[in-house]
Amino acid sequence: MAVIREAAVRSNTYPEELLDELYLRLKLIQTVPALQAHSMIRYAEWRQVVAEYVAARIDCRADELVPVVAGHAALAASTAAFSRWVAHPDEDVLELIDRSYGLLSNGFPIDAGAPATRHRR
Repeated sequence: MAVIREAAVRSNTYPEELLDELYLRLKLIQTVPALQAHSMIRYAEWRQVVAEYVAARIDCRADELVPVVAGHAALAASTAAFSRWVAHPDEDVLELIDRSYGLLSNGFPIDAGAPATRHRR
């Protein structure tokens, strides 16, 4: 999970000047049904990549339960972070992604709802 967490943060690290564009793209994906449908196709590919990585790490097939669950859980962590950022654009998107994956790794503590401290957008 630590490697997937780091990959999610790194792959979503954008220069400051592109954050407004990223924010708009994510907001559109969340609010336009046609874009939501298209994103599900792309997300299936993304989940498969994660499942294949996990399967290779634990020496099993990518369609076995653990890799499939890992792919879905990782997508849920990213999606939750982006949804939170769209609703609260004053929060740091990378911090939200990192915290979301941390929740997958470490469980869901009572104080998990505390807002991100850095500001980004």
